[in-house]
Order: sequence, then C-alpha cells, then structure tokens
Amino acid sequence: MDYFGYIFYWNILSALLTLIPLLSILFLPYPMISFFMFGIGLISRMALTYPILDLIVVKNVHGKAFALIKCFAEIIGFIIMFVNGYIAETAGYLLVIIINIILGIFATIFAFFAAFEFNRLEKENPKYLDFIKSVNVGS
Repeated sequence: MDYFGYIFYWNILSALLTLIPLLSILFLPYPMISFFMFGIGLISRMALTYPILDLIVVKNVHGKAFALIKCFAEIIGFIIMFVNGYIAETAGYLLVIIINIILGIFATIFAFFAAFEFNRLEKENPKYLDFIKSVNVGS
C-alpha cells in the first residue's frame, strides 16, 4: 500500500469501516455483520500504523515511536472501556453508541483533512520526504 502512495486513503477507509458499523448496528437485524466490519476496520488500522511511521520518522526511532503509539492506544482504550461502562450503566447502551458515532465522524473528518494536508506538504516540500525515504532505505 505504501509503495503506491495510497496509505492515507487506506487509513480513511479503515476509519470509515469503524464508523459505518456503529451506524448500522442501530438498524441491522443481525449485529454480527456490524461487528465483523468493525473488526476489519480495527485490524486495518493496526496494519496501517507501521507503514505510516516510515513517512514520519527515521528508521532508528521506529521502535520507540511504535511503542509510544501502542502504549497510548492501550491506555486510552482502557480508560474508554470504563467510561463506556459507566455511561451504559447510567444512561444505557444507546447513548454509548451515539457518542461513538459522533467520535467516529470527527475521526473520519480528521483523517480526510490530515490526508489532504499531508499531500499539500508533500507537494510543497518533497525534499523532506525524500530525505526520510533515503535514510530509511539507506540504513
């Protein structure tokens, strides 16, 4: 994916694959379809994390960057699990789904803007990305 330069579009697709199931779980008679699509979105987001690091950081700090990303993702997931449980206990699961839909919409919009901004920066300053690619390939 990264070889062809479509990594950010795949990232947007993974954001949509986590948003659409949250919307469809309210209307589909079989929620397993929504859970399957949500799982595909989460797996693709995890698979896209490492190729994006090639575009952002040099190779000798990949391990640190990946560890920080995974650490923060696990901590935030742990906290959100408790927040979702508290909201579901006090107000019901429908509110949890609605909040997750709103957050998913914001994340998808952010992914679109980030992709367009990255493409703009790449066109304005291609030497930086060439430097990162040369360092990563050369070492």
